[in-house]
Amino acid sequence: MSKCKWNVISDITKEAQDLSIETGLSIIVCQILLNRGYSDKASVYEYLNPSLAKLPDPFLLSELEKGSKRVAEAVTSGEKISVYGDYDIDGSTATASLTSFLRSLGADVLFYQPERFAEGYGFHISSVDELKKKGVTLIITVDCGTSDIETAEYCMKNGIDLIVTDHHKVSQEYPLSFAFINPHKNGEEKVFSDLSGVGVAYYFMIGIRKILRDKGFFNDKKEPDLKEYLDMVAFGTIADLVPIQGINRILVKKGLEMMNNNPRRGLSALIELSSLKDKLTYESVGFVLSPRMNAAGRMGSASRCVELLLTNDDNEARDLAQILQEENNKRMNFQKRSWEEICSFVETIEKKDPEAFARMNTITLSSKDWHQGIIGILASKSVDRWFKPTAVFTEIGSGIYKGSARSVPGLDLFKVFSEFKDMFEDFGGHQMAIGMSIKEERIQEFKLIFESSIEKQLNSCPAKQTLNIDLELKLGEIDMKVLNDLSKMEPFGTDNPAPLFVSKVKVFDKKVLKGKHLKLKLENGADAIGFNMGNLAENIGAVTDIVFRPSINEWNGTKRIQYVMVDIL
Repeated sequence: MSKCKWNVISDITKEAQDLSIETGLSIIVCQILLNRGYSDKASVYEYLNPSLAKLPDPFLLSELEKGSKRVAEAVTSGEKISVYGDYDIDGSTATASLTSFLRSLGADVLFYQPERFAEGYGFHISSVDELKKKGVTLIITVDCGTSDIETAEYCMKNGIDLIVTDHHKVSQEYPLSFAFINPHKNGEEKVFSDLSGVGVAYYFMIGIRKILRDKGFFNDKKEPDLKEYLDMVAFGTIADLVPIQGINRILVKKGLEMMNNNPRRGLSALIELSSLKDKLTYESVGFVLSPRMNAAGRMGSASRCVELLLTNDDNEARDLAQILQEENNKRMNFQKRSWEEICSFVETIEKKDPEAFARMNTITLSSKDWHQGIIGILASKSVDRWFKPTAVFTEIGSGIYKGSARSVPGLDLFKVFSEFKDMFEDFGGHQMAIGMSIKEERIQEFKLIFESSIEKQLNSCPAKQTLNIDLELKLGEIDMKVLNDLSKMEPFGTDNPAPLFVSKVKVFDKKVLKGKHLKLKLENGADAIGFNMGNLAENIGAVTDIVFRPSINEWNGTKRIQYVMVDIL
């Protein structure tokens, strides 16, 4: 039944036993920590206790100090500043946090986000013209600007200083700006390389505050507490799927604490509308709140997301949260219809010639009818389903198609696409995700080049998804002590996944819930739940192997261990 290759990382070792004695943690958790490179008490303590004091000096990022001094000058002289941000959650949280911070300093600041459908991704000359008319003399981009060479030059020619803060991959040509702050520039410290756009913006805020503090700006006024922005930093970092390690682990850990203890009005309204009653986690932010927040930019105006994060009015917060909820419902309806169409199309090809389909390295899909706000989701779902790099295109008018591509682990899609980027009208993104636009008549040519380019990369790209499993255990070996120690490893996320275990189990009963979820009653009386795995029920025998994450299921005040299945053999 499994479409994955199972890789059990290790058995319990003598080193885990020694580390357990030294730290007081369970042997199972100690082995997991060893598997992830934490081999002594000091490194384990630092990993389990992320601290803001461990954040590296922001001025290690080149040009951040120069940019901070320019912003400090603009704040003290009363210049009009614009924060210009991308329309996804990373860009929206970066826009909201930097705008809010600058306003707390008394700065004259407005924010601008391009409309996904009318303007598209990036930093546009037309936007510069609009901002110039409003008297803006300094523009700060967040989560965009790296590839907008012409717009940067246009700013310089028109007397507008530009500071680019971004985290997208950098080509050979840098934007001509007053300061260019991007952890992917040549020579930057590796410790910053995984930052999200909002993470870079947060570091810029630290730098600006430091410069103003040294100038005595806060001698007669309250200094802003940057911890107050960590909820937005965590939100954007989680939503952008960057590695939850190093700096990001610190920012997300502290940001989740703030969201749980003192959420801002907008987030509180969204949480209430989402019916989230338990403690917010990486998963609930990423899979429940993020789709609602992202619906603003996908279906309508991303500025609603920023306004939700900035508002201090309870009624406005509830109204904006309701709008996002309705936009998300609309997004789900579009997505359902489009995904059914894609499944029907691809499954027909697969059934017609399974061997030919297996030899295909990529999937390219296009339609005149798909909503451009969901093509990235469709590409991601395709990769999850068929484990092939996927590009999805939809028409946006005048013979131009908007595209979104997603990769598989181990394949740098940005590097691949850079080799034929002249094919696109515009192009940008990350190792795992690319956005582009292309003329309709070139889509077939793209399909062939995409296929052949990925074929050349097959030596470094797995043909089948690998499921990394920490340990093979008996169910009885997982108790509340293990679960409590596992919780200390949170937040989990990209490159710091929740630990997985594999066990051979006896199945006493099986049910399909709501027509799609699989529930097993196991030999020890516990339940195992497999979300969207109901189609596997008829193939499960009396004894089977399951890969799972253990969790706590609380009902009527009673806590029981439950197993969340990830895969079944």
